[in-house]
Amino acid sequence: MIPGTPVAKQRARRGRGGHWYTPARTREYEELVAWHCRARGERGDWWEEGDTVAASIVLHFRGAPRADIDNYAKSILDGAVKGGLLVDDQQVVLLNVQFVINPNDEEHAVLTVQRTGPRKKPPSEEGGSSCPYCAPDELCALHLP
Repeated sequence: MIPGTPVAKQRARRGRGGHWYTPARTREYEELVAWHCRARGERGDWWEEGDTVAASIVLHFRGAPRADIDNYAKSILDGAVKGGLLVDDQQVVLLNVQFVINPNDEEHAVLTVQRTGPRKKPPSEEGGSSCPYCAPDELCALHLP
């Protein structure tokens, strides 16, 4: 559980001198998520290279959220990478994100991550039949590099 109001990922801003930076509110929330991942002692070190995961994010609000659902997910997943829970957010092949609105509840987010399996090689590299999920000239999420 990540206490406090969930914060949506904001666009990078261009500062003085033309340098790009992440807005402070986003950066602070990602650090909060990272801190909670580290505090629980859950590390992504045990993922084998190429493992894929399913992530579930439940966002609890007292009122209507003020941003798009995908931007909340991005800030939480980026924080999980910074906290070492995930090696890279590209290993997430299944993502479920939902809002829960309850005026009597404290605002917070809940992140659950579960291994789905090893990332598979593209059918052309496996030398076998083609994947039923891949289009002829594209790869499905199981086969993306």
